[in-house]
Amino acid sequence: MENLPFEIDNNDYVKLPRSIKTALVEGYLSFEEYSVLVWLWINANPRMGKAHVSYAGLSKDFKEKYSKNHINRLMLNLKRKKWIWFAVQQGRRSSFHVDIASYPLSNGGFVDLETRSKQKSGRSEDDTNEPLPAEAPTEVSDVRQKLESDKNALVDRFSFDSGSSLGRSPKNDNEKENKNNRSRKSGTKVHISINY
Repeated sequence: MENLPFEIDNNDYVKLPRSIKTALVEGYLSFEEYSVLVWLWINANPRMGKAHVSYAGLSKDFKEKYSKNHINRLMLNLKRKKWIWFAVQQGRRSSFHVDIASYPLSNGGFVDLETRSKQKSGRSEDDTNEPLPAEAPTEVSDVRQKLESDKNALVDRFSFDSGSSLGRSPKNDNEKENKNNRSRKSGTKVHISINY
């Protein structure tokens, strides 16, 4: 048997709950979400239950199999499903802390996302009826569909290959001009006199 290129340290391990595997098998997590969650779990600080990450860093960790935008989407899905929690990252490019739900801490306790998210956001349970930033309201999809149809209509109106007569053809003005020029060149002279 060939030796591994590294030595396995039996004192350096992380408890990984089987419920994560069950969530994957039962369809609560996609395989990509599962991969990111396990990666966060392995890289989390055992004292705090937090992973310090950035979208670009996670993309590199996955050998750029997933783009930064795709990692962002996966992280927001995990947050919406309450597997992780992190502060809103809109407009930020730097690294940030991610709290991991039910992460076993080195002191014997577990991470409680409900407590942490309330402490950091200052919200009470009454305020949790609002949609999370990860959820897009249904009105957004309606607006996108309307914009898409308006865009397609404009493209059809201004494209050269459309049979629409709403726009000007490139020869409309030139044809009138050309007829006037031909009549002048055929020998008809026009004299203009101005009296003051």
